[in-house]
Amino acid sequence: MTNEQVGKYIRLLCLQHQKNGQLLSERDMLYICETYDEDVFNKFTKNDDGLYYNERLKDEAERRKRYSESRANNRKPQQTYKVKRYSNICLSCDNHMETETNILCNTCYSKSNYKKEGKTTHADFYKKQLELSGDDPGYKSFIMFLYGKSEHNDTRCDNILAIKEQLTYKQFILIQNLYKSCNLDKSLREIVLSMQNHKDIRKKQSLNLTLQNWLRNEAKWQK
Repeated sequence: MTNEQVGKYIRLLCLQHQKNGQLLSERDMLYICETYDEDVFNKFTKNDDGLYYNERLKDEAERRKRYSESRANNRKPQQTYKVKRYSNICLSCDNHMETETNILCNTCYSKSNYKKEGKTTHADFYKKQLELSGDDPGYKSFIMFLYGKSEHNDTRCDNILAIKEQLTYKQFILIQNLYKSCNLDKSLREIVLSMQNHKDIRKKQSLNLTLQNWLRNEAKWQK
């Protein structure tokens, strides 16, 4: 999406949030978009009544509601004795409050698992970028691939993850466009694995620039 479309999308999310994650009318949509914008409208689900909602935001609103209820319930007296009265407070952060992004981050790149080995996780970086992307499936698949949690790759790409500057969502879109323009025989996944197997790749500063150069070189070699 263009910067203008992203702005419209975020404004619609804010409006839905103000309505407690509920439904938007077509009038609401057109008030912000001014005209029908397919890319923006496709980010929202239209129900049988002709009302729109973003599924992720709706789920988040319901999750927050359950969270508030669980916090309130956990602080209700459960037993007679004062010592045991609040024994279940630690349960106030149950799994039902985790977002899909949190689950993805926790399962794919737990900091504690790799800190002991001196490996970099970039967990916070990719968590933020994934949220900014609106949980873009392609970007999510790329992240899962890097962390060895993909059906196409079950080995963590530690050499690539050692690169200081990882791939932002905007850079990922640019890389996808560059890959398509190169008309390569290899898939993007195969190219990433080739990079991972290169001994000097972890010395690189930027994953974005390294991928760009790698794609252009692949295009030259293919000719």
